[in-house]
Amino acid sequence: MKFMIIALMTTLPNMIPGEAFIFTTQTFKTVEECKTFARQNMVSINMRLIAEYGPKRPPRIISCVSEDVVKEMMGLKKEEMI
Repeated sequence: MKFMIIALMTTLPNMIPGEAFIFTTQTFKTVEECKTFARQNMVSINMRLIAEYGPKRPPRIISCVSEDVVKEMMGLKKEEMI
């Protein structure tokens, strides 16, 4: 199973709630490997999120999730998952 880092972003008034940024360039074999990488690279992760969303939209949470959860978040049905 693959794991990925995701960030759930803070929402501002009049914005769609639940916006997430999924880091797809790096995947991990275990959740622990993912968490270790995220902790060791938190500055780079935050810099990427600031570049994407600006400093007024910090991440609400950064987490490691399985590829299946990412696909579910993207609205793919189980039969569409490859």
